[in-house]
Amino acid sequence: MMEEFIRELVRILQEIHPETFLETNPRKEVIYPYATFDFDSEPIRRNQDGFYLDIDIFDKNNSF
Repeated sequence: MMEEFIRELVRILQEIHPETFLETNPRKEVIYPYATFDFDSEPIRRNQDGFYLDIDIFDKNNSF
């Protein structure tokens, strides 16, 4: 079930920006801008979990 969720999340995020990847960018030649994301969960209480989506965006602008 979690694999289906991750696949759907990848599909949705790649509709927004095609260069979006789970955890790392696998390309030998990087196309900028691109994004990577990670998904995590933790138990909070009985029958309650917290879900976290972390998205990092990379570009060629070195102003940061």
